[in-house]
Amino acid sequence: MLQYFVSKKELFKVDLLHSLITAEKRVFLKDIMTSMNISKNSALRYIDELSYDLSSIFTSIELLASTTGNYYIKKEGMIDNSFIIDSVKEYYIKKSSLFLVFEQVIQTNNSIDTLANSLNFASSTVYNKISILNKIAHSFNGEISFSDTGRFKGSELGIRFFLYVIISFANKTHKENPFSSKMPESFLQLDNIKKNLITQPYLSSSQEMRLKMLQGITLYRLYYRKKIVNLSPELLEDIQFFYEPNFILATGKNDSDSSIIKNESIFFCFLVRGLIFDIDTFEKKKEIVARYEGSDLKVAMDVGCIMTAFSKHAAFDYTEEGYIESYYLLLMSFTYSQFINVDFIDFHENYLETKGKHSKIDTNFKKNNKIIVDFLSDRVFEQQIATLSDDLKKQLSHILYFIFDINSKPSKVKIYIQFSKNVYTGSTLITSLQTTFSKDSIEITHNPYIADLIISDAYEGDEFTAERFYFENPYDYDEWKKLLQFVTNIIYRKSFFKNIY
Repeated sequence: MLQYFVSKKELFKVDLLHSLITAEKRVFLKDIMTSMNISKNSALRYIDELSYDLSSIFTSIELLASTTGNYYIKKEGMIDNSFIIDSVKEYYIKKSSLFLVFEQVIQTNNSIDTLANSLNFASSTVYNKISILNKIAHSFNGEISFSDTGRFKGSELGIRFFLYVIISFANKTHKENPFSSKMPESFLQLDNIKKNLITQPYLSSSQEMRLKMLQGITLYRLYYRKKIVNLSPELLEDIQFFYEPNFILATGKNDSDSSIIKNESIFFCFLVRGLIFDIDTFEKKKEIVARYEGSDLKVAMDVGCIMTAFSKHAAFDYTEEGYIESYYLLLMSFTYSQFINVDFIDFHENYLETKGKHSKIDTNFKKNNKIIVDFLSDRVFEQQIATLSDDLKKQLSHILYFIFDINSKPSKVKIYIQFSKNVYTGSTLITSLQTTFSKDSIEITHNPYIADLIISDAYEGDEFTAERFYFENPYDYDEWKKLLQFVTNIIYRKSFFKNIY
């Protein structure tokens, strides 16, 4: 999404800021030139401009150069790195001409000429920006229309997704009102949601922000733009057990048609769970799954059939918790794919940046993904997925991979330990590793032939396939630190790539 609102130069500056703020060592000009593949003059210009931008946004953050010629970020107080990076992204987005036009489109009823005058833009510039916005909106089955009272035509559900995605990208940091002052305060109050919909006792600031966005967009479109989501009886039936009977969208207005508000509220309960991670407790997920499994709904039978067939095809057994998490996620994804089918994967912030790259993670995923591709190719599921786009099929395959992943336990890292200088340091090593890492992660073995890792202060021969860590001085803090990091890396690889390791 950033590439639509932010110039290539500003994207470079965001990358530069990220490099500087997360660097574990000094960053010299030549490092910047090499990592960003730019000339010395360009690097110096980006540094100067980023320094100016930071001074415009913050009063306690500076980009400085040391006397030895390296660059670094100076912070006063405890300021989170993610807050700094997100604030800079937000600054670039909100001053872009595309976002300024977007704000005018959704907040006013102005004509294009009036809109251009208010922004001091040429009308041709506004037409160009609307064309770009419509390129995005078309992916959501919507289109900006100055002749429509709602400012858009097309799928109302897609239009709301479109608004949510852009407003989310433009509001990177927490704020009480992620909209303009024209948004009624009552549309942003979360007391009703927290009391009657959300089961998690505590919410993060980002969760609260997204809830405000979802509720604000829903109520604004409903009451100010007079637009309702067209929900089929089949969809309402399939999402019925996500609905909380005590929850009704609180509007602060007299509702002329309570059936519309009821349907909007039912869908809102489903939407919140589909767009905001960890909004339900595990107990609530378990309750929802039980209600579907106890019903005669076709979607419940389809999901149950896929769950059973997939575990048989991929040769794994569900854990108790893994089954609930898997069913819950697959149910939402399957329902979304069947009824909503709005494909906006291209507008995920990092998707286009990684598209086409072949990282180690992506390569290993592809190797292990064959069982999922074969599974989805089975004619048993041909009818259910025939209408899905290629990207939505890919999204479903990722969910199946997640299901496979969380229900397939990685094998433990087997560690063999020898120490030649005395008879007690080996025991110290074992105790330290066992208290640092869980029993599900490591296993101490006395057979070097089956070990994944050999820790020793001596050469142990080359007939073993295990990785080696040379541990010589038990009184060296840095050596202990390197050992623990080495073991952590092996556990990570064996866990993350467990099915091909």
